[in-house]
Amino acid sequence: MSLLQVVDVDVRFGGVHAVQEVRLEAEAARVTGLIGPNGAGKTTLFNVITGLQEPTAGRVKFDGRDITDVRPHKRARLGMARTFQRLEVFGSLTARENVLVAAEIRKSWSSDGSNPRAVTEEILDRVGIREVADDRVDSMPTGMARLVELGRALATNPRLVLLDEPGSGLDQQESDALGRLLIDLADDGLAVLLVEHDVELVMHVCHLVYVLDFGRIIALGTPAQVQADPRVQAAYLGSEEGLEDIEAAALADEGVDNR
Repeated sequence: MSLLQVVDVDVRFGGVHAVQEVRLEAEAARVTGLIGPNGAGKTTLFNVITGLQEPTAGRVKFDGRDITDVRPHKRARLGMARTFQRLEVFGSLTARENVLVAAEIRKSWSSDGSNPRAVTEEILDRVGIREVADDRVDSMPTGMARLVELGRALATNPRLVLLDEPGSGLDQQESDALGRLLIDLADDGLAVLLVEHDVELVMHVCHLVYVLDFGRIIALGTPAQVQADPRVQAAYLGSEEGLEDIEAAALADEGVDNR
């Protein structure tokens, strides 16, 4: 059974049908991708999964338990963590302090006896932010601050982590390092659900990719299957940049660099 199951979820905002009968699953030890044009409903779906948005219809299940009516902080205690499309960090704190806050909060309700400071130091190395550990986050480039936000999410020791555009603001070298990290996290048993506009990153790290357009899942498959799906190509027709990303990802898989 998948760790996360989204079952026939609908979200309406007045006359706007933002999410329509979405079914989605995320498995432990896998990176699952969720892509689609801007405004497709990806962040709204993340909000439903984490409890920040009540669905109009449908259910959310976590490890076989219906959590549709469970409040966000209790979902976190069950093992769910996320990052945000609009960066959410404690800007006046250092990178180390951001991660430590999350580790301390987890200790307040967890009974596993973890040492917050030891957890923090381990995560600084794992995420690759040791060199900026003592820098205030509001002085960092956006890409580096996103890694701090990811480290803070990992400090809660989640079973499922939802990442909303973690590659935004990263250069190619940093994006490659993020890809390796996501693969390593999955290899350790973590379920990763990834929303990302860097299609090349998605195609490289994901085992399975869902494509959302106008609130509906229009395609599901392996990266190769999704790249070749005419429905996906049509969904990106309104975005020349999106089509170029898909083409670049396909060429990268074939060992060709067209940049």
